[in-house]
Amino acid sequence: MMTCGEVREAMHRYLDGELAEREVTGFESHLLDCAACRTEHSHWQEAVDAVRGAREAYRPSERSERLVRELMYQAEQQAER
Repeated sequence: MMTCGEVREAMHRYLDGELAEREVTGFESHLLDCAACRTEHSHWQEAVDAVRGAREAYRPSERSERLVRELMYQAEQQAER
């Protein structure tokens, strides 16, 4: 089983789904037994969920994306001259 320090070090990789299966098992086993780490994980998970939700809510429109592509194209054309 992981220690509290190991769980804190692995927290971001766990939240991003980057831990190996064996590490996930150790991480989750520790959370079952440690209220402090479970609370910290909960707070981090809420923050990650909020950021991911905000990304979806503020996704640029198709028109904005076309405008940016056109401006980038024009800038590249000018740079080639």
